[in-house]
Amino acid sequence: MSSVIPELTEAFRTGGGVPYEAYGQDALEAIGLGNRSMFVNDYVSGWISALPDVEAKLKNGGTVAEVGCGIGWSSVALANGFSEVTVDGIDIDEASVAQAKDLAKEQGVSDRVTFHHTPVEQTELTGPYDLVTAFECLHDMPYPVEMLAKMRELAGPDGTILIADETAEESVEDNTNLLGNFFYNASILHCLPQAMVFPDAAGTGTAIKASTVRSYAEQAGFKSVEVVDIENPFFRFYRLAA
Repeated sequence: MSSVIPELTEAFRTGGGVPYEAYGQDALEAIGLGNRSMFVNDYVSGWISALPDVEAKLKNGGTVAEVGCGIGWSSVALANGFSEVTVDGIDIDEASVAQAKDLAKEQGVSDRVTFHHTPVEQTELTGPYDLVTAFECLHDMPYPVEMLAKMRELAGPDGTILIADETAEESVEDNTNLLGNFFYNASILHCLPQAMVFPDAAGTGTAIKASTVRSYAEQAGFKSVEVVDIENPFFRFYRLAA
């Protein structure tokens, strides 16, 4: 993160941002590998199992769209966990998508996992999908309401939307702890500036509150937002109903 300090200080002076690409390969891999263990070990056995109706669909050859798939570990882990499932991963970062494609080949799932380099709002994918996910990226999105509206469209009337994002609390005072410090530092160094590159970006930041997620979801047309009972120190899980 320190490699972009000059650009970062200028962005704070001007109200601009720092492009995701400016952080380089090390940051790309650090983000992707930082969550890898959760995707490999917990995604199928813990997160999906907490949604029995979704789990049943995926066991029978369900379809999934993963928004903000990064270097691909979430999509690949799901394909490894369900032998009949097909996954479309979507990401705006070209380098991440290229690496994700290589990963799918290495893991032997490239016949069922496809990655797409596009902003989610502009994807030509239509669905409907049984499951549409976004893991730790809603807070990164310049246009979170538009993103959620597109996810709602991809899921159709019968699909499930699963969001996982930070376990930040509602007030600054309640975030003065180890996790809160991490969230705010990550926000200043990376999450906020990479979003602020885009015109009129929401600028949510890493310390995203449950009330913020609910507000975005309501604006995107969702009728309910349920916090799913999944134990995780970093992520809070939301199931959105169209």
